[in-house]
Amino acid sequence: MRILKCGLSCGAVEVGQLDRIAWSMILRSFGDGSIRQTWSYGAQQWGEHCLSHLVLRDGDGEPIAAAQVGIPMLGPVRIGLARVEWGPMWRRMGRSSDAIVLREALKALRDEYVGKRGFVLSVRPQLYSQFCPECGDIFEQQGFVRDRTEARYSTLLASLTAPEEQLRAGLLPKWRNQLARAERSGIAVRMGTDDRMFAVFLQLLDETTDRKHFTPGADCRSFARMQQDLPEPLKMRVIIAERAGLPLAGAVCSAVGDTGVYLFGATARDGLKVAASNLVQWRAMRWLCEQGCEWYDLGGVDERRNPGVFHFKRGIAGKNGIMVVSIGSFVASRSRLRMLLMLAGRQTARIAASTRRRLKGCCPAG
Repeated sequence: MRILKCGLSCGAVEVGQLDRIAWSMILRSFGDGSIRQTWSYGAQQWGEHCLSHLVLRDGDGEPIAAAQVGIPMLGPVRIGLARVEWGPMWRRMGRSSDAIVLREALKALRDEYVGKRGFVLSVRPQLYSQFCPECGDIFEQQGFVRDRTEARYSTLLASLTAPEEQLRAGLLPKWRNQLARAERSGIAVRMGTDDRMFAVFLQLLDETTDRKHFTPGADCRSFARMQQDLPEPLKMRVIIAERAGLPLAGAVCSAVGDTGVYLFGATARDGLKVAASNLVQWRAMRWLCEQGCEWYDLGGVDERRNPGVFHFKRGIAGKNGIMVVSIGSFVASRSRLRMLLMLAGRQTARIAASTRRRLKGCCPAG
């Protein structure tokens, strides 16, 4: 690691590649940590040799901000892009947040990956306009411009801070009634982290995608491979509802930081008849509460394109939820022309992927 000077709010900036154990320890100290900032996620996305880490420390040596940066390669050549997914992290677990730390983290990222290395730097933070309205301005003040080729992430957040009885009372009435029906149907719920659980879920997912003719927005099989590499405290939980040994519904959830995330869901045809997915989601909420999570991110919503999924998730959020929209993605570069060419290339790739889905008779998952 290289150690650099930092601004007034921190003692030093460290830049280099950390191993998975060291990075996992830092990641777990942040309330805004996420599965997409894990070493294993980065290794799956870009390759373990394409990871770089930046850590800001205070005068006592404690990390106050951090980011994992993916630097993709095309064969033996770097393509000139550096990416931060759901970062930088700047909210220490159990401490009040300070926007000055975010500003210092962005400055350090820009100085290192744009100023020193000459990359186009793309940052997709896990920040919502409702909670941090000034954060978009902070990005722009640090030399970033908004990436208008990438849609903002919209999701429902369900609060998990109330006692269990209040959480259940906060579910929308129709959703809560379906949950009660599922509980009376003799359905058992299993939860685990091993390969066998993931294999059962993948079978359910294949059945669901074939029936509904959609392509998930993320590759679940890459997450299954990532699961094998994650340290136990960061592993995703696979939840399966079954009756008489027959899987009816399932979900994959993550609990990193103070916000749990619903990553994937699937329901067999027989599971639809007994509201098995309601029971799976209720167990997921209870598990996230046990992990100390304050929020449950229901994994993105699009009421226009996928109204059925939207209304199902709306029932979970209920009276305890809030609809939020991310502040978007941002890009920084030495050269405006190079940045525009990079964004145009990414937009072309998205259009091509969307066209392939349409030609297959599929539509994106909600």
